[in-house]
Amino acid sequence: MNAAVIEKLATAGCPIQEGGLNGSLIVHGFFTMPLIALHESSEEPTVEEIEEIKEIREYITTKFGCAPDAVSALGANTVAIRKVNGCWAYRRLTWDVGPMWSPNTRTLSDVRSALY
Repeated sequence: MNAAVIEKLATAGCPIQEGGLNGSLIVHGFFTMPLIALHESSEEPTVEEIEEIKEIREYITTKFGCAPDAVSALGANTVAIRKVNGCWAYRRLTWDVGPMWSPNTRTLSDVRSALY
């Protein structure tokens, strides 16, 4: 992913999630975790999609009772998102059974609706 896109994502409060998909419930309970992260296997989002990602992060912050500009929270079950072949999917890092990515989302609007 190009550095300019990574910087725009960081500004939107969405770091790149690298490494394994599964998170430990113990880790999630005792450490500050990102609220939302773009999976390393994702295609690059457009500028408009980055704005949508920022809106989703802002919604998640209200659910956690965080400051509107927060990018992480203690005990957060990170929402990982990715774009593959132009379609968006999401998952929670603690998911370890069933489909690893949401099967019913195609756009970021679908992701947002699933989280709301």
